[in-house]
Amino acid sequence: MRYKTISEKGAAAVEFAILLPILVLIVFGITTFGFAYKEYITVTHAARDGARLAALGMDYDYIVDEIELDLPAEIIESIDVEPLEPEDRVVGESVTVTVVRKPLDLKIPLFDIDPIELESTAEMRVEYNKPE
Repeated sequence: MRYKTISEKGAAAVEFAILLPILVLIVFGITTFGFAYKEYITVTHAARDGARLAALGMDYDYIVDEIELDLPAEIIESIDVEPLEPEDRVVGESVTVTVVRKPLDLKIPLFDIDPIELESTAEMRVEYNKPE
C-alpha cells in the first residue's frame, strides 16, 4: 500500500481549488438555461392556447383571460390576435396569436447577460365562427 506524501495531498487541494469555480459556473449555467427554457415553453403554451380559443371564435377579452391563467398578467408585455374581432375570422383561414413576455433577467455569477425577450406566435385554422 502506497501512502500519499504531503506534497501530493497539497496538489489535490490546489487542483480542486482551481476546478471548483469552473464547476460552479457550469452548474449555474445549466440551471439558468433550464429556467429560461421553462419560461419559453410556458410562453409557447400560452400562445398555442390563445390560438386555439381564437380558432373557436372566442373574443379578445376571453382569450386574454385564459392566457393569464398560463402566464401571470404582470409578466405579459403584449398579446396580439390577428384578426382581432371574431366576426372578421373566416372559417378555414388562419388566426394568429402572438404572446410577448417582459424581458427575462438571467443571473450567472461573473457574467453580464442582457435581459432576454421571449416571444411566441401560434397559428391555427379557424374552425368555428359565432353566428351573428
